[in-house]
Amino acid sequence: MSGNDDRHGGDDGFDDDIHFSDEELEAALDGFEKEFRDSNAAAGEPANDAAADSPADDAGAADSGQAQEADTVAAFDDELQGLLGNKAKAAVLITRVASARLLAAFCQLSDVSADCIGSEEGAVAILRNLDGDGPEVAARDLTIVVSGMSLVLAVNRADKLEATVYLQG
Repeated sequence: MSGNDDRHGGDDGFDDDIHFSDEELEAALDGFEKEFRDSNAAAGEPANDAAADSPADDAGAADSGQAQEADTVAAFDDELQGLLGNKAKAAVLITRVASARLLAAFCQLSDVSADCIGSEEGAVAILRNLDGDGPEVAARDLTIVVSGMSLVLAVNRADKLEATVYLQG
């Protein structure tokens, strides 16, 4: 062999110039963050590209940039928890209760946070607490507080829909 034993030659398919400098890595990460912000903006979340792309000179702009970064991190964390199944994407209680107001009163008595919608067939409660086993706890508590009430809990976790009938907890 030639005197180049420590390095890969050009004939073996390896390229020694594949290493990134710190500046190139930062530029790639900035590009990723910009794509993430753009995808959030397309999904209806406000984007603040000017504050994120240019350095802030005054404290108000710096606070705005930090708030935008915190919102982006929170949105990413929520999405990650949803994909892992630690947080439901949506959860609904389907009941035969006659009105949305009555279901809302039952939810308030049971300490369940929900938006209630009525229909001729029954009322539906769209749950607000989607963390962990929050939907299951809400269904259990509501059927315990309102004796004899049955309901169906429909939960979307990690893009998998699960429906469970609850009666007396």
